[in-house]
Amino acid sequence: MRMSRHARLVLVVFGLIFFARTAPRLLAADGDPQKLAQFVLSGYKDGRDRLRSGVFRAEGRVVKQPKQGQGIEGDVEIFAAFDYEKGLFRFDRTEPVILNIPGIKHLPPSDPTSKRQAPTKSILDPSIKSQLYETKQIGKWIRTPSQSIRWVPPWKFGDMRSASGVGILAPDETPIREASPFDVRTLGLLYWHDLTVGRSFEAMLGFLQARSYVDSVAESKGLYRIRSRQTNGPDGPMSITSTSWFDETKGFAPTRLELRDPRVAGTAGRPDDLITTSEVGYEQISGAWVPTSYRIEDHTTEDKLSYEFTLRWESVNQPVPPVYFTVEGLEAPKGTFVTDTRLGKPIMLSKLGEPPKLPELQSPSRQAAWPLIAVGLALALACFLGIWAQLRRRRGAAKSEQTVKTL
Repeated sequence: MRMSRHARLVLVVFGLIFFARTAPRLLAADGDPQKLAQFVLSGYKDGRDRLRSGVFRAEGRVVKQPKQGQGIEGDVEIFAAFDYEKGLFRFDRTEPVILNIPGIKHLPPSDPTSKRQAPTKSILDPSIKSQLYETKQIGKWIRTPSQSIRWVPPWKFGDMRSASGVGILAPDETPIREASPFDVRTLGLLYWHDLTVGRSFEAMLGFLQARSYVDSVAESKGLYRIRSRQTNGPDGPMSITSTSWFDETKGFAPTRLELRDPRVAGTAGRPDDLITTSEVGYEQISGAWVPTSYRIEDHTTEDKLSYEFTLRWESVNQPVPPVYFTVEGLEAPKGTFVTDTRLGKPIMLSKLGEPPKLPELQSPSRQAAWPLIAVGLALALACFLGIWAQLRRRRGAAKSEQTVKTL
């Protein structure tokens, strides 16, 4: 039975589509783990590039239980807004912390006999034992192409108060520790340390592309596993393996991470060599796969560390309100000082809720006119005095002549 011309054409088209989809995998999966890994990372970049802007809020819990000392456990809140194409980024973080408050010594008033005593002074005293103070720490960070903005709300412990003010910094300034912003596109690839120092998407992608991969396979339909090994570290030879899973059906989104170190197997009751794990859940919104849940556990040391939260997206690939990237958008209380340090020294601009106190500057034309007016007045005065002196001389000469004639 002969195939019709139309049927042959349809078969050719479907064959070309199938080849276009499978050719990259076939070329990458020729037994070279490095090629397959780079193919997966290329898909990861293309999938993350689909997320251009967004606003989300995250709620979760952090657990930090050291082997020795006081641990902490509590709720975590995150607010983030970004527009990558415009270079706009905002990140707020609230989480429990333990502050080490130094010993404080209270000094008596300078004149105890005075009816109007001065307030008691407090100074740091190393001989007094410090105190641990558990509180919620809030840090807010904004970055735009022209500036960075930071604000840490104040805290109070007894007579101790922290200073609080909105700071305007250079655009390339290092983010503050209290906010520790991270790029949401890197979730699923972050190590525990990255949650506290942050790592940009570009830095993360460059880090992954520069690694040497020893094992890369397609485990199932659309799910890829790539593995790299680090053999040298700051403390000498090591053999830490990093394994990441990427889901092609979700835009090559990273779904799981495992770090293994054979040196810790069997130590401190560890059943195996697993030191870090993380997992991410996703949802497709406005053409982009965005994280909706995240959890990471770290057992690098004998401490128990975990961080988890769920993300609620308010918008994806939609215009972001510009106020989120301004000083007013920080929602600092009225009276908070705003200081600009971009010129190398702090310059206080204003207090929030009050109009900025700017010096009254005259226009250049008026500034330039004052010297001319002064010179003109001086010349006019000199001319007046000269004419007045000449008239006096003439009157004196006329009286002398009249006196001579009379004699």
